[in-house]
Amino acid sequence: MWLYPFDGPKYMKERDSQLSSRRAFLGRGALAGGALAIGTLALPALPAHALSFSGGDAQLLAFLLEVEKLQCEYFKNASLNKALTETEANIFIFIARQETDQKNWCRLALRKFAVDNHGLPSTMSGGLEEKHYGFDTVGSRDSVLREAIRLKKASASAWLSAAGEADAGEIVSAFASLGGVQNRHLAVLSNALGETTIPSLSVSEARRELAHFGFDSPV
Repeated sequence: MWLYPFDGPKYMKERDSQLSSRRAFLGRGALAGGALAIGTLALPALPAHALSFSGGDAQLLAFLLEVEKLQCEYFKNASLNKALTETEANIFIFIARQETDQKNWCRLALRKFAVDNHGLPSTMSGGLEEKHYGFDTVGSRDSVLREAIRLKKASASAWLSAAGEADAGEIVSAFASLGGVQNRHLAVLSNALGETTIPSLSVSEARRELAHFGFDSPV
């Protein structure tokens, strides 16, 4: 099952230790291969003025922040699955790093503009606190990759559909740009199984699909 959280300090310390060991084992060659497969991430600039955000844009940002928190935890944990090849595990690690960058971008945007200027409910501003999602990463290579593809399809759909719902032009552009990064992740993961996956879900459909992974955002 994918619905229970691991947020205890003992679990997090052990997980981080395993990740460090895994990175050391992979070595520079494999790390370079993972970076080449995923590509670089150029974060869009934040809008210059708070008025660039509408209340609806703030809601979407808060939702996408929670999506990024979930993805960070998933790909960090799943990278430890011994059924994955070294290259695949390394790709998961690089995806986790880029999810961390997108998570921080969302958090900064909300703290700089949305929470202060749009009076989001306390449950929503409380969502800025870190959440930890736990995942059962025991399984075959194909099952792990299929779950990763399922998560990434929902996440890429969330970003790209949010771009279609956003109001401010700068926000539309930023969401579309970061949605493109998510789509690139999806293409790399799908290619590992010789498949092609299209992120075609609406925001509401993506939210329902993310619930499979323990997503419970109030936003």
